[in-house]
Amino acid sequence: MLSARANFAILALKNIIYVYGGISGADSAPGREKYPTLANPPIERYTIASNSWESFNISMVTPLAAFSWCRVGETAQIAILGGTNGDILTEDFFIIDFDAETVLQKQTDFEFNTGMGKLMHVESRGSLVHLGGFNSEGDDFELALGQTQWKKLHRDHSVVLNEQNLELTS
Repeated sequence: MLSARANFAILALKNIIYVYGGISGADSAPGREKYPTLANPPIERYTIASNSWESFNISMVTPLAAFSWCRVGETAQIAILGGTNGDILTEDFFIIDFDAETVLQKQTDFEFNTGMGKLMHVESRGSLVHLGGFNSEGDDFELALGQTQWKKLHRDHSVVLNEQNLELTS
């Protein structure tokens, strides 16, 4: 990679590997040693045929780290929730589409700044599920795709791995 990074998203697509976001180190400015330095450029891609990394620009993409993320089905999209911009945790929710080279900010009612949770796409329910993370207080949430309201899940649910993928059970 062009930039060292940890806590990033990765997607393999058509013999190209995309990476988004992440932390590349700690800030070196006096008094900011505990603040992260975000990976720059925010998106890179590795082309297997040429065995090379390059910067990949998508207009309006937000540099972040320590976010929750998942691939949306078998698409070229990843969903991103929360994370840090280097100063604060956010509650932002957006979808990056690597084929269309777009980022779409989604307005939802997610109620708290979060980071380091897990986000998963549940195809059978047509939804995204956010599990854990900073400030979650043990609560998990579900968002039906195309909707704006996150629903708090009952604490009796679990996530299981079946032959196909992860499934949410109640």
